[in-house]
Amino acid sequence: MVQTYFFGLIVGRKTNHCVTNFQIYFERRLTREQRWQTTTNVADGSITWLCPWVPSVNPDDIQAQWSIVLNIIKDASLIDLKDGWSWLANKSCLFSTKSMRRILEKQIGQNYGGFNYGNSWISGKVNFFFWRLMLDRLPCRTTLLSRGLHVDSVKCEFCETFNESTDHLFTKCSLARHVWCLLTLWCKIPSFRNLNIEAMIHEIG
Repeated sequence: MVQTYFFGLIVGRKTNHCVTNFQIYFERRLTREQRWQTTTNVADGSITWLCPWVPSVNPDDIQAQWSIVLNIIKDASLIDLKDGWSWLANKSCLFSTKSMRRILEKQIGQNYGGFNYGNSWISGKVNFFFWRLMLDRLPCRTTLLSRGLHVDSVKCEFCETFNESTDHLFTKCSLARHVWCLLTLWCKIPSFRNLNIEAMIHEIG
């Protein structure tokens, strides 16, 4: 059976979803009971829209809007199924997070600063954490202060010398540098120089 797609919908003979979407063309508010009364009558290849909620005597503006709607849907071919949503990014027409991810990757790129968000070797929580880190969305003290939240002090709690920014907390703080030094020794890789957030993401990504 061939399915007809119309305004992103699988169009059937019961046009509940279509009518809901077409309400933007009408100024009057329709009750839920009135919306479900809309049906179609197909005879000799001609479609007649049965809409008892449309007054038989219409003001000119409502009649004009109704004519616009009928003109839009006049070429729609109906199938003997109920209306339903279809995800056109998949051949199966079913939504999946994988297909959504492909769409996002095409639009904004898979990499951000050399870090691959889609790394399946890393847990989802870690991926999300690094994504927020790259966007400077972690709740460090300078970030909280810039958003209008009260903080007693913006100084780093570990070194108490510099302001606690994201870059300082993860790369510039003396404690952070010591941790990175131990990690590089443990992994037997050269130590990082001129470490910053972007370089760190590039090294571990």
